[in-house]
Amino acid sequence: MTEPMGLYVHVPFCVSKCPYCDFYSLPGVDDDRLDAYTAAMERAMQQAHERYPAPADTLYFGGGTPSLLDGRRLARLIDRAAALWGLKNAEITLEANPGDPLGELLSAFASAGGNRLSLGMQAVTPEELQSLGRRHSHCQTEQAVEAAHRAGIDNLSLDIMLGIPRQTTETALAAVAEAARLGASHLSAYLLKIEPGTVYHERRDSLDLPDEDEVCDLYEAACGELERLGYAQYEISNFARPGLESRHNLKYWRCEEYLGFGPAAHSFFRGRRFYFPRDLDRFLAGGEPADD
Repeated sequence: MTEPMGLYVHVPFCVSKCPYCDFYSLPGVDDDRLDAYTAAMERAMQQAHERYPAPADTLYFGGGTPSLLDGRRLARLIDRAAALWGLKNAEITLEANPGDPLGELLSAFASAGGNRLSLGMQAVTPEELQSLGRRHSHCQTEQAVEAAHRAGIDNLSLDIMLGIPRQTTETALAAVAEAARLGASHLSAYLLKIEPGTVYHERRDSLDLPDEDEVCDLYEAACGELERLGYAQYEISNFARPGLESRHNLKYWRCEEYLGFGPAAHSFFRGRRFYFPRDLDRFLAGGEPADD
């Protein structure tokens, strides 16, 4: 019997673009466009199910800022995916920005079956958050974690970044310690990479970045502290409490099958790789994925 596949929904909307981000995302959003996007996503799912009817047991909302869809639209997409692919005992993850009001949204997400939250904490010091262009404070991260617990979501992943401007071993370890203190079951520690087309790339000569040896030291220090705190490393950038690894991430790592929906989303099914081009208007118009 074939293992259940994963489903990925890319939500390409952000309030603003972070200077290091090269993911496909667009600043500015309104209800009409979000409604049109949700309807286009439902159509794309329906069309895909006719070709790929295998069951699924993970659903991951990434972006962009998927929480901008709000609870009602997220529930529609979860319901549609469940009707098509079952989602039996599924891990259903939502990425969210800690700076957004999340209370009502997370309650609606949990009521629809959502059970895992990934928060972009990234750093804890005001200086590092500012240099990353983040629009939240660490206090708001704490409030977002509290909102998740109130909604009954205890499977919580926090992101931090390593090798960022003016970072020290002390501030990197402070972020690790805060993630553990906040009760994260999973932590993603991403190394900053300066990508062409980003604001950071344009400003790369003026950024106060640690050198290669310092970045290696930061990474090794973070890995060591995470291990000491009880987080096992299961991917290059991912660490988890025992048994709480991201089931969706593991599908990519193990080359298992998954379907991606939305502009820039990739898929792998029965040996074929394909993707939706980085073009929101094309997706809204019903454009088909292309071979990779």
